[in-house]
Formats: sequence, C-alpha cells, structure tokens
Amino acid sequence: ELIAKSNEFIVEYTGTGKSQIVLCGLQEYVEGATLDPWALFGQSPLKTLYRSRFPGETSEKSWTENAIESISSFVRRSRRMIVDEGHIPDLAGNGNLILTKAGRVKLVDINNILRFDQDESILIDDKGYPTCDKSIEVLVILEEKILKNKAVYKDPLYVHFLSEDRKRKVK
Repeated sequence: ELIAKSNEFIVEYTGTGKSQIVLCGLQEYVEGATLDPWALFGQSPLKTLYRSRFPGETSEKSWTENAIESISSFVRRSRRMIVDEGHIPDLAGNGNLILTKAGRVKLVDINNILRFDQDESILIDDKGYPTCDKSIEVLVILEEKILKNKAVYKDPLYVHFLSEDRKRKVK
C-alpha cells in the first residue's frame, strides 16, 4: 500500500524498420501532493502542505494524523528493507514521494532500488547520483521533521551514512 502499482511487459517494436524486443512499464497514477523532504519547514510542515494542497478535502487534523501514521509506517518498512535486505529505494528523486488526499504516502518511482553493503563505498545510480546516501537523508528528514524522533542521529544506520567524512565524499 506504500508504493504505486507497476505493470511491466515486453513488446515488439518495429518503428526503426527492424524488429526489437523492448521492456515497457506502466505505473499507477497517484493523485496528490509531492512530499519534498527538503521543503519541510516550520513546526508543522504537514499542516502547511494540507492547507496549500487539500483544504476542505477532509479535516486538517484527520489528514495530518493519517499522514503521520502513513509516514511512520513507510519509514519503518523502508528501514527494515534497508537493514534486513540491503536494498535502498530511490526516495530522493524529484516527485518520488506523494501524499494523497487521504493522507497516505506513496513511493511512485520504484524502478531504482539499489543493493548495497554497509561499507565505505558510495554507490551512484545510472545518472551519477548518490541515491543510497540521499535516500537515507530523506528518511532522516522524515523522522526528524515529521515523526519528531529526537534520537535519530544515534541510530547506527544513520550514523554510518551521515558521518561528516561520508557527507563530504558524497558532496
């Protein structure tokens, strides 16, 4: 329930004059507001987002509570996938996280999940972006600014990815 559904299929493409097999995909359209972690400001950033995007859809209190619950579940499950399975989804891409009018978070760009070892290497995606490190940064921002987790920087996963030396190398 936290990711957009995706259907992938193989098609025969003949537009170049010869037959080629191409992998194609269609992803569920998710209507809502982009959850940009780097644009979360103030004491109640979700209330600000609600007021600018969903006024009158439902009660602000109800929407905000749903959003906090959904983001909490999203962070918890993402962390479990990272720690238990060694896979990090791309959470940092522009528009990758959407908050629906029901206050539910959805990851809508699911084609970029990287496998990593918790070592000193800095993995980059096919576009040269340090997706793993930036995705961890997204989780930290969500925990700190939305979930109000005061101990976030003591977590071993975050300590590894957010050391000053590593952040300097990522930059």
